[in-house]
Amino acid sequence: MMGYHQDSQPYSHISVFEAEMRRRTWLFLQIVDSIVSCQTGVPRVISRKLGNTALPRDLLDSSFGPTTVELPPPQSETQRPTNITCVVAHWRIMAVFNEMVDTLSFKTLSYDETLQFGYDLEVARDHIPPLLRMQAIDLSCPITDNDIIIERHALETTYQRVRCILHRQYLLANRAESKYEHFRSTCVNAAQRIIELQIKLFQDIIPQARQHRRAWFGASMSISDCLTAAMIICFEIIYLSQAEQSSHAGRISGLTELLRNLYNTWKTAPEPSFETSQSAETLATMFKLVQSNDSLRTSGPKKSIESDRQVPPGPGLEPSREEIEMQDLLTLGCLQDMLNTESEFEMFDWSLWDRQMQELNGIISNNMAS
Repeated sequence: MMGYHQDSQPYSHISVFEAEMRRRTWLFLQIVDSIVSCQTGVPRVISRKLGNTALPRDLLDSSFGPTTVELPPPQSETQRPTNITCVVAHWRIMAVFNEMVDTLSFKTLSYDETLQFGYDLEVARDHIPPLLRMQAIDLSCPITDNDIIIERHALETTYQRVRCILHRQYLLANRAESKYEHFRSTCVNAAQRIIELQIKLFQDIIPQARQHRRAWFGASMSISDCLTAAMIICFEIIYLSQAEQSSHAGRISGLTELLRNLYNTWKTAPEPSFETSQSAETLATMFKLVQSNDSLRTSGPKKSIESDRQVPPGPGLEPSREEIEMQDLLTLGCLQDMLNTESEFEMFDWSLWDRQMQELNGIISNNMAS
């Protein structure tokens, strides 16, 4: 029996329909393998060098079947995206991420490798069909199509997440070296974008989404990405404060306001849940710990990230064991160990942070499944 990792085109005994479905299956297996690895921290099972199966063609399910002799041409980029369009677009970005993670697993990326992965990531993004790009303006498909809007946000969040992970090693170290400034600004800009997307998703998209459960699941599972982005923003605030330049005051104020908006968005989510409420409290704790750093101490009063507005609590239920574990994970061990005032921020352990976020993803998944 021939494995799915081998493309079926050279084998005449495999029908056109079966060959295409095998390509879809193999792509699905690779994506599941990548997601499980990303969410749990375990290595992927499928090697990036394994097999030669081509990507499936962008076709509607109704356009081919078991009796098909020759596959029809793929959908035009101006037509409404199919499920395969979205999956392939996600996979192109994930493939770059997988290769990057493989390299990071045994060494730190060099300057040239960072440039190359950045280029590969931009190429993958350029392959996203226009209707699925956030910057698309002239659309034949109406902007009110919530399915497309959700896919756009998911793709853009994935892209920005990879940018953050790729460039974050330059965020704290060697700040005096100008050649890394582009990497640092890219990391911070990507973090800002992730938070802006999360705010937009909760405030404007989820309340109107037809596939409400799907939209809510995607938003909940992106919470760990937002916490990572918020950590990057906190580091940027610390750096700008250490610089003690009056020109940075507006920038610090803008970044602080962004974190405050994220906090209020989570606290006033359309469907209050433990993960959003606890993540909001974690964000507040994170910001308080950042403010307690020596670099931010001033004689004047500090402004909390929490707004003056009191947010009423959701329906009162005793927290489950998973919820208590999540609370302990987020508010005690990780943040206080990493952000205590005596630690050197240049030595921040992103691997430890990633493991904490992977545990968070597991708790959120279990909580949503129950």
